[in-house]
Amino acid sequence: MSEANSAITGLQVGQIFFQRAAELGERTFIKIQKGAGFEAVTWNNFATLVRQVLLGLVSLGLQRQAVLVGDRRPFIAALLVADRQKISASCHRELASLSAHEIHTALWSQVERVNERLEQYERIRQIIVMDGDFPAEVRSINHFQNVKVERSVVSAGYQSEIEAIYSGGKL
Repeated sequence: MSEANSAITGLQVGQIFFQRAAELGERTFIKIQKGAGFEAVTWNNFATLVRQVLLGLVSLGLQRQAVLVGDRRPFIAALLVADRQKISASCHRELASLSAHEIHTALWSQVERVNERLEQYERIRQIIVMDGDFPAEVRSINHFQNVKVERSVVSAGYQSEIEAIYSGGKL
């Protein structure tokens, strides 16, 4: 597999979520307060919203890969692999001179653009910028020739990053 073909796009990685959402279908994902009452949001409805988030992230183009996390968690977060070349060009800076903070800030500004179009509960609340691409073990090809992300591999392989997000800790 060539380097170009081995990269996972945010849209492809999102399939892990969509598989789970399809399994859960019309079950209630979350109840949100609307006025004096509550409105149930189903997994199918939430999957549609996540699709909007992923498409928004992909269209902004400053990340090479993305995994959304948040199943059975209090909020949505993202593990992002930055496209450092594009960030460098957008900042009009040499790649070698970019700090980790500048890369995080560039990605976060793009996430905020996506978040502006979403309800509060739909928004990405935190991001972790990954040091490198997600490994081949994280993905497989299904019978439709689509990239499928292995949920258990992501959970196990990135457990410390995911726990840091939800515990408020630093990596």
